[in-house]
Amino acid sequence: MSTARATLLSAVAAAACSVLLSPLVRGQEPPASEVPPAPTQPAQAQEPQPEQDPVVAIVGTLELRESELLAELNRQIPLVYYHQKVPQGQMDELRRKALDKLIEKTLIFQDAIARNLKVSDAEIRETFQKTLQASGEEFQDVSPERFEQLLTQFRALVRRKLLIDKNEERFRSSIPKPDEAALQAVYERMAKDSPDALRSPAEARLRHIFIGVDPASTDQEYDRQQAKIDAVVKGLQEGRSFAELAKQYSEDEAAQNGGDVGFVKQAKFFKTRQLDDAAFVLQPGERSPVVRTIYGFHMIECVAVVPRRLYTIDETRPLLEEWFSTEHHRNRREIWLAEVREKMGVKILALDLQGPVPSKGQPIPAPKSTEPAKQGG
Repeated sequence: MSTARATLLSAVAAAACSVLLSPLVRGQEPPASEVPPAPTQPAQAQEPQPEQDPVVAIVGTLELRESELLAELNRQIPLVYYHQKVPQGQMDELRRKALDKLIEKTLIFQDAIARNLKVSDAEIRETFQKTLQASGEEFQDVSPERFEQLLTQFRALVRRKLLIDKNEERFRSSIPKPDEAALQAVYERMAKDSPDALRSPAEARLRHIFIGVDPASTDQEYDRQQAKIDAVVKGLQEGRSFAELAKQYSEDEAAQNGGDVGFVKQAKFFKTRQLDDAAFVLQPGERSPVVRTIYGFHMIECVAVVPRRLYTIDETRPLLEEWFSTEHHRNRREIWLAEVREKMGVKILALDLQGPVPSKGQPIPAPKSTEPAKQGG
């Protein structure tokens, strides 16, 4: 995703959260379909367990053990890493992230049980068969007896994964698709709170003089190019036209056209921020000072400026809809999981993993400055 699209999506998120999520964020009751039922039993600490596989956390009525955390941790660490080669500070962070993920899965699983979601024996068998087929040659042609032995061993894990997947799908389908009124409300909030994000990019017709300097050039070569740009400055001071000097001295393709590069958009034409900053503050008839970049010497003249305009809702519709399918879902999911966590209860026993309890989802703040959305043409 381009920077422009990312920053505009951030502004969309800020507006949409204010419009759509404010009742939830302010502590009002969420829709009944998203309120998880309370667990049948409160979380209680169990009898001390063997030291080699201690309980690291209790989620609702289920214990999470070190072996489960280690399995999740192995999924978090890139395959090129070995545990002993990960710096200790990074390992601690990875362990906490692995525990967060394990807790999240366990919450979703218990919520599925509380909601009385079901998986059939046929679903379990089909999923397990596909898992075996993807697990290497040794599992491609297992006998029926061996298949039943393995299925018995892993049935609970397969059922757990299927219930998690079903609950995730249930949640996704519970989020209503945006209607025209919702899109209009987000658009209007953006126009009020982040109007710059809805405006077309800065655009101007420019002339450009370029005198190249090779970074590996000798002092004599550098001085020769410096003399050219000095001659350009002197010529302008004497009243010669920018176009005439561009034809005489400039070394880029626009030289034959008097340096005219046509209408260009900010951040789309020049290779460096220095040139963008110099070009898009100019008004028609104004010229920049000499700008030195890694490529050489530059001067810019503004011929005309295209006024920025406010995009219509139809022009921003794809980004508004994209936000609803990604950011809106993410925020609602955070709120859902926070509610489930509060009702189920989570107790972290491992001292090295204890930390602040995750907060409920919050609106994404609008950026202090934004870049306009990319438009065709």
